[in-house]
Amino acid sequence: MRRMTQQAQARAGSRKVLCLTLSMGGGTKFFLEDYLQREYANAAEIWLLRPLPAHAYVTKSLMLYDARQPEHCVELPLDFGRLRRGLDELGVTEIFVNHLFGFPQEAVADFLLQSGRPYTLFLHDYYLLCPHFNLSCQARDCARAAATPHCQQAFAEAGLADWSLARYRQVMHRILQGAAQVLAPTSYAAGIVRSVYPDIAITVRPHRLTIPLAHTFQPAFAQAEPLTIAMLGVMWEPKGESWFLYLRDVVAAEKLPVRLVAIGENRKREPGIGYTGRYRREEVSQVLAQAQVAVVLCPSTFPETYCYTASEAMLSGYPVLSMNLGAQAVRILQHDAGWVLPQDTRAQGEAALRAWVEHLITHEGRQEILIKAAHTQRFVNGME
Repeated sequence: MRRMTQQAQARAGSRKVLCLTLSMGGGTKFFLEDYLQREYANAAEIWLLRPLPAHAYVTKSLMLYDARQPEHCVELPLDFGRLRRGLDELGVTEIFVNHLFGFPQEAVADFLLQSGRPYTLFLHDYYLLCPHFNLSCQARDCARAAATPHCQQAFAEAGLADWSLARYRQVMHRILQGAAQVLAPTSYAAGIVRSVYPDIAITVRPHRLTIPLAHTFQPAFAQAEPLTIAMLGVMWEPKGESWFLYLRDVVAAEKLPVRLVAIGENRKREPGIGYTGRYRREEVSQVLAQAQVAVVLCPSTFPETYCYTASEAMLSGYPVLSMNLGAQAVRILQHDAGWVLPQDTRAQGEAALRAWVEHLITHEGRQEILIKAAHTQRFVNGME
């Protein structure tokens, strides 16, 4: 056994990994940091390849650097033939694709397929289905994408104005077919991708939060006057800003004993909402307790593949409200750790939100908060 372990360690130590990733932060960045530590802790070398300029669809050059010594970096021309030859020079044994945003689609497809190295691909969002990668359109217009304004805009912004959706998906299908392994954080996300590429085998690998989380919810929060309802993270439309603002209008119009708080860095400030400002993710459990939050809102308007904030809230003991969209809605229902409201039409969503907040401030509603909060313990870190 000792000898086998030493052999395994030797093999791990010979691994040299090239990781393709995007030049943005958020969940993909948090995931990558953890994934590199867990999966490649014993790798001999790890290089990260990012497109430049950052945050741009159309890449002009590439940045290559040592993941363990990021100051050791070099800017490379956008030449994938040269990069493929560089794999031999670096001794790369495998490739991990964290994200392909910003990389030229056909060139990176040829690079991966002709690299001679196995590659693993993680599905953080729906970029391999459409350049409008969060699918806030909920894929309603795919059949007539060529004539739909927001589809045309999405392709134009990606520098693909002359591309069809069929061509885009043909290229991405090639990338998926060539992968040694395709990973997704939830069955929900995997199901959406499989609905377009039914031949692709996808392994569900749920995220595991590595920040320190503690159960800080207190029963007194559910009895407080006013009752505090919070949105966690940056407040913007894909995360459900318009639902939050509608809730604000209901609270003001009906003079309900409810306090609405946005927890996180938000440059735009709306009246009727309290803002706590930026917080450290490592302190999220304490931040929720300091604000005496009774319920956390995650009413995203796009089908989230995971939703870190919902898990952070639940693992801290706070019940969560979501609309019936996204992986967090599945998580809430599975554990009965919050509420999932219908939003198939705007009117339906508004009516459901109004009825929910009116009920929440009653004695029965406050007791329901306590029940849902207790059920958050059913959710364990590392679950979908």
